[in-house]
Amino acid sequence: MSPLSKSLAALLTIFILPTVSYCAKHETWIEVRSPNFIVISNGGEKQARKAALQFEEVRAFFKQSLQIAKTYPTPLLTVLAVSNEDSMRELLPEYWAKGHAHPAGVFVGRIDQYYAAVDLEPQAVNPYEAVYHEYYHLLTTPYFPDLPVWLSEGLAEYFGSTEIDDKQVLVGLMNPALLMILKTQPWIPLDVLFRVDRTSPYYNEQNKNL
Repeated sequence: MSPLSKSLAALLTIFILPTVSYCAKHETWIEVRSPNFIVISNGGEKQARKAALQFEEVRAFFKQSLQIAKTYPTPLLTVLAVSNEDSMRELLPEYWAKGHAHPAGVFVGRIDQYYAAVDLEPQAVNPYEAVYHEYYHLLTTPYFPDLPVWLSEGLAEYFGSTEIDDKQVLVGLMNPALLMILKTQPWIPLDVLFRVDRTSPYYNEQNKNL
C-alpha cells in the first residue's frame, strides 16, 4: 500500500466509531448505513442517503452483470462522501502536494477492510469512477483471480464509468482523460499489452485514484 493509501486508510478508520457524527471545524458529519455500505458525509443527511443508494444500485448492477456472483456476500465498504473539493483537500492534503493529482474519488483496502472517499460536488468528471473501478475489482477478483491484466483492467474501466439515474443505467462511457491519452500517447503494441502483468512498468494501480 502506498503512503497516500495508508494515510487515507488511517484517516477513514477514525470514522469507524459508535457515534453517527463527527465535527471538524464545526462541520457535522452524518453517518448513514445501508445493507452493504456505511456512508459518512458532511453534505447533510439527504446527500448521504443519496450516496448510499447510489452505491447499492451500482452494486446490484455489477452483480447482475456477473451471474456467478449474484449470491456472493460482498465486503462492507465505508465511504467518506465529502461536500466539495475543499473538504477533500482538508482531509487528504497529501493528494494536493505538488506533483500529485487532485482526485475526485479514492479507494483503498487492507486485509478485509475497504474504504473510499468521494467528492460529491458537481464537476466535469464522474466522482465515482475511480471508486467504481476498484469496487468492480473487489466483486470480481474472488471469482476470476487469474484474469490477464489487460482484461481485468479493461472490464474495470468499462464498468467504472457507470452512471445511474432514476430512469437508466449508462455503462461504458468514454473517459475524456483516457481519450486524450489515446490521442496523444504512443499505443502499446498488442504483443506487449497481452504480456503485461502486475510487475510490469505499464501497470500502476495507484493511477486509478484520479
